[in-house]
Amino acid sequence: MMAPTPLLLLLLAVALLAALGAQEAHAAASKVTTNNKKVQVQVMYESLCPDSIRFIKDQLTPTYEALGSQRMVVEFVPYGKAATYPTDSGYLFRCQHGSSECRGNKIMACGLARLLGDNKKQVKFVNCVMSQTNPSRLNDKCVAEAGLESGEIMECVNGREGQVLLAGMGERTPSNIDFVPRVVFNGVSTTHARIQAKGQLHGSSVAA
Repeated sequence: MMAPTPLLLLLLAVALLAALGAQEAHAAASKVTTNNKKVQVQVMYESLCPDSIRFIKDQLTPTYEALGSQRMVVEFVPYGKAATYPTDSGYLFRCQHGSSECRGNKIMACGLARLLGDNKKQVKFVNCVMSQTNPSRLNDKCVAEAGLESGEIMECVNGREGQVLLAGMGERTPSNIDFVPRVVFNGVSTTHARIQAKGQLHGSSVAA
């Protein structure tokens, strides 16, 4: 695959930030092209959120695959519009789409923690989980493809480690988050609803 050009990265920045205004888009694009740094994308999402599922499957993953890990790095924050309640034994959680969503968020938090340092595997793992009929159930195929063990993931999900990891995701999520997924692109925050150029993002990537 041909390496992404500065023009492609410019198009990527403009596409993602089009809804934020030309001034912000130009500033972010300039940072990427002149400094030749990786595109930094943080995604705050929920395991059972339809918009989160569509964004990760249809936009984020294809874009990452087109740009490559040398040009783009993704930080996943599976939490969204949840709430954390400390207890004597750990934490309890309330998630927007119910307890099953909390479990799905824990599955990804546990997997992501074990894949630190390998962003390519993290993206593949999250995309696999979010592509399942029920992301709140551990899928052995997703785990195996990531080089992980299902038993280890389930021990994390059902134990204190999973609670701590999910609470940590909550600390990285703004308390006033009003729409999921929220995307932070090179330090500029937006939401899925405001990214009107999603199709352009994919088109710009595959055109490289």
